[in-house]
Formats: sequence, structure tokens, C-alpha cells
Amino acid sequence: MMPDLVEESRKVITASSDHVDELDDLNEISIRTGAIGGFVLKSNQYGKVINQKVNVLKNTANNLSRSTTPEDDRKQISDAFSTIADLFNAEGKMLSYATWTAASAGVGADRTWKHLLKQKRNTKR
Repeated sequence: MMPDLVEESRKVITASSDHVDELDDLNEISIRTGAIGGFVLKSNQYGKVINQKVNVLKNTANNLSRSTTPEDDRKQISDAFSTIADLFNAEGKMLSYATWTAASAGVGADRTWKHLLKQKRNTKR
């Protein structure tokens, strides 16, 4: 009777620790997925900013080609350089978010692979 109770207790403890490990893995995957989604959204946001600034720069170039006075030329060139600076800034931010997206995708990949292999082995039994 007593050895049976000990064995049953051992099974329950082992099963509950497996569930805790699975919950930890699921929480990690959820956090990673949320981070990837957020970083992709921010990257797309800065991509749209870049497209807007490119259109502004094209517009400034057209205005510069039509300007008639040196004062207009200087103003258009100044606007162009300001827009180029904004472009570089947005591109840098977009690149950093793209890098964080790639890094988030790779974090824990080895543990996820091991977990998937373990699940595959368990389903074969």
C-alpha cells in the first residue's frame, strides 16, 4: 500500500513539473511572438515615413528646378538637406526595428526545437 502511494505521488509531481515547463515554454513563445509583431509594426511605420519623405524630396527637387532666384535656390536646397536628414533618421530606426525583429525570432529557437522534438517523440508513443 505504502509503495503504491509513493509511486503515485512521484507520478503526480513529475506530471505537474512537466506542465509547468510547458507553460513556461508557451509564455516565452507568446512574449516572443508579441515582440516580433510589435517590431514588425514599428518597422512598417518607419517604412511609410521613408516613403513620405521620398515624395517630399522629389517635390523639393521639382521646386528647385523651377526656382528663379538664388534665395529660392538656397531655401529649396536647405529643405532638401533637412528632408534627407529625416530620411536617414527614419531609415536608421526602421533598420533597428528590423534587427530587433530578426533577433526576437532567433531567441529561444534551440529550446523551441528541442520542445518540438520532445512532443514529436511523445506523439509516436
